[in-house]
Amino acid sequence: MYCYYINAMIVTPCHYVIGIFNGKSWVKAMRSFRSVSVAILKRFLSTGPKTFEQIEQYLDLARLHPTGRHWVDNFLLPTLLVHKFERAEREGDIHLKQLTMERMMKYFLLAGHAQYALYLTHYLMEMQSSESKADIVCRHHNGYWNAVSADSLASRLRSRLAREL
Repeated sequence: MYCYYINAMIVTPCHYVIGIFNGKSWVKAMRSFRSVSVAILKRFLSTGPKTFEQIEQYLDLARLHPTGRHWVDNFLLPTLLVHKFERAEREGDIHLKQLTMERMMKYFLLAGHAQYALYLTHYLMEMQSSESKADIVCRHHNGYWNAVSADSLASRLRSRLAREL
C-alpha cells in the first residue's frame, strides 16, 4: 500500500523526470541539469565573470557543509564535467577531451560501470599513443554550435539512411 501511494503521488505525475534520470532523453536532461546548476550558482555568478579557479574555490567552500558537499559532488561537478566534454567534442579540442575523460573515469567506477571505465582506459591509452593530436569535427550546416564528432555524424547518417530505405 505504501509503495503504491508513493508511486501514485510522485512517480506518475513526474514520469518525464524518471525518463531523464534513466538517460532516455539526454538533451532534455542536460538542459534541465544546466538550468538547475545555474539556479544554484546564480548569486555567485551574478557579480560578474568568473575564472575557473574562482568557481573551484567557491565550490570548495560550499563543500564544507554536508548538504553542500552532496550537491557539489553528486550534481554540480558531474554536470559541469559533461558540459566540458560536450564543448571539447564540438570544438575538436583533443587535450580538453582527454582531461575530461580522465575525470569522468571516477564517476563510471563509482556508478558500477566497470566496463565503461575499462573501455575509457583503453581509449585514453590509444589517444596518448596516437600520432594524430587533432579530433575530427563535422558540421551539418555552417555555425559554431552545429559541430558533432565524426562517430556521432556516422551513426546519425546511418540512422537517417535506414529510415529512408
